[in-house]
Amino acid sequence: MSDPVDMDGKSPESLSVGLRLQEQQNRALLEQLDLVSQLLRRTCHLSFGLDPELDNDLQRLSNLMLTPEKLTRSQGQLAGLSDQLGLQQDKYEKRLANWQASLNDTLKQLNQINGLPGELRRQLKALISDLHLPRVSLYRLLPLTQEALSLLLKVATLHRRQPESDTGNDTLAAMVDQLVAMVSSLNLSGADHELHQIRRQLLSPITQDGLLDLTIEFLQVVIKVLDKERRQAKQFLQLASDSLKDLHQRTTRTLGEHHQANRQQQVINGRIDNLLVELTRGLDANNLQQAGQSMAQLSSLWQEKMQLEAGLFDEQRLRLEELQQQVADLETRAEQFRNQLAQQRLDSLSDSLTQLPNRAAFDERLLAEHKRLQRFGHPLWMAILDVDHFKDINDRFGHIAGDKTLRVIAHTIRRSLRDTDFIARFGGEEFVILFPELEEADLHRPLTKIREAVRNIPFKFKDESVRVTVSIGATEVHAAEQPMVAFERADQGLYQAKNNGRDQVVILSRE
Repeated sequence: MSDPVDMDGKSPESLSVGLRLQEQQNRALLEQLDLVSQLLRRTCHLSFGLDPELDNDLQRLSNLMLTPEKLTRSQGQLAGLSDQLGLQQDKYEKRLANWQASLNDTLKQLNQINGLPGELRRQLKALISDLHLPRVSLYRLLPLTQEALSLLLKVATLHRRQPESDTGNDTLAAMVDQLVAMVSSLNLSGADHELHQIRRQLLSPITQDGLLDLTIEFLQVVIKVLDKERRQAKQFLQLASDSLKDLHQRTTRTLGEHHQANRQQQVINGRIDNLLVELTRGLDANNLQQAGQSMAQLSSLWQEKMQLEAGLFDEQRLRLEELQQQVADLETRAEQFRNQLAQQRLDSLSDSLTQLPNRAAFDERLLAEHKRLQRFGHPLWMAILDVDHFKDINDRFGHIAGDKTLRVIAHTIRRSLRDTDFIARFGGEEFVILFPELEEADLHRPLTKIREAVRNIPFKFKDESVRVTVSIGATEVHAAEQPMVAFERADQGLYQAKNNGRDQVVILSRE
């Protein structure tokens, strides 16, 4: 039996280097696929919340760990997700079409009215022609835009038919209150100053012409914010789309190169195996010439193999660094966009006057608490509060005094509640409170505490001390009923408290 061949004294070391290079290549490929998995998870997280069924598929996809062996098995799941995304897009497009039709109808009516600024017409046409907005903007600002357009149509029609008549002035006051409510309900980051100025002018004596101008100004502020949010969303989505396309191309190319390199290595390994066989035969036959030739060819072929693997490793390392930078850049932009959406969502759920949660936030919280009630059975109570004779405060002391009254009352109520309780401004001078995990025997105490705390606030307007009170209606929310059924029952309790003389608490039970 022949002794092992040294191959220029480098064979063991070369073999070790080859194995290390092979391990490095496999590790680089796995790192690239891991980066793709990370990017896939982050993209899924950005899409959560669009549709419950889609969320389930996104959750499964975000948990997917990509490896060369699992890519083929994942194709069915990816195809199913693609179908779900298509259905979601269809729903979204139908919703946009409905909004476009509604806004277009109002715009056609406005076009028949002379005197509207041409710039406003152009802005509205541009908005209606492209309503692809972030989902938060779609549900937060488009309804408000439609309401403002309808108000603008009513103001313009009133101005044309009843110029400054007494009847017209009564209607004008109602329209002013409607616009004040819209402005007060809106939080727009970056437009606070404009909204404050509009509201300040609305709270001063105003003519029909003035209301028309302020309605137009309010619309322009909303349209400007919508346009800004649309452009930001488009920029991010374009960046994400380009990055994902580039990522797909890079990954496909890397996998192709990996498979090609494996085939080349298999060919070289086969040639090396053949040369080793020839070398062994030459040595066994004491054919030193044949053995020398085989060793020379084997050494050259081994160097070729090392160069191929080293080049492939360098290329994969470069691709990996590029991919890491791409993922980092996209993550930075995604974080910026997430922060923008979070701020928009915060604005959409906050009342700008009192800084309490608004009606939309209450609807969300009530639904969540009702689900917890159905699941765990813990008691849940609801109370509606209304400021007594609030219109008299506005009429006698002005809207600024009325605003101050609401802010102070909101602060007082919030200080009287537990951390687990939830309060929102429902609209106008009405507030609503949810008391989770509170027993019936314990309900009257916090409600009485709130009523007395408001009653003892030392309001003073124009050197006149004013006592402000609230009436409260409350009821228990039951798991077997729709939440708004309980709301109507609490509202009936409030109505009874008003009829009984105000500054009272009435708790109604389910019949």
